[in-house]
Amino acid sequence: GTGDLPERSLRCPPDRPDGQVAHGTSDALAAIIDSRRGVPPDENLAAAGAAVLERVVAHAHVQHQAPALTLLALLAWWQADGARAGILLDRALDADPAHRLALLLGEALGNGLGPGWVRRSA
Repeated sequence: GTGDLPERSLRCPPDRPDGQVAHGTSDALAAIIDSRRGVPPDENLAAAGAAVLERVVAHAHVQHQAPALTLLALLAWWQADGARAGILLDRALDADPAHRLALLLGEALGNGLGPGWVRRSA
């Protein structure tokens, strides 16, 4: 439900942040993380995204798999599949032990933090 946010994010120069992109990114993250605004993932979109990411992992050299593996882990975590998320994160951190998003998601998993929609319904 973010419209063209991914495309606008890619076009936005890192040294000149775009206010709309920053706000859109904040809203997108809240839909995943925030316990008040969190929503469960759309099953069809999550499956489509996972299929693309799995192909990226399958065709990337091991040392370049961390970003796609981390996004797969994030999808699994958002779908409340912590076990799968943990396995994917282990693989991501094996490929790149300093991958920032993998480390952050690993902390969330390690502390038992579930996605926003799960915490809201608990």
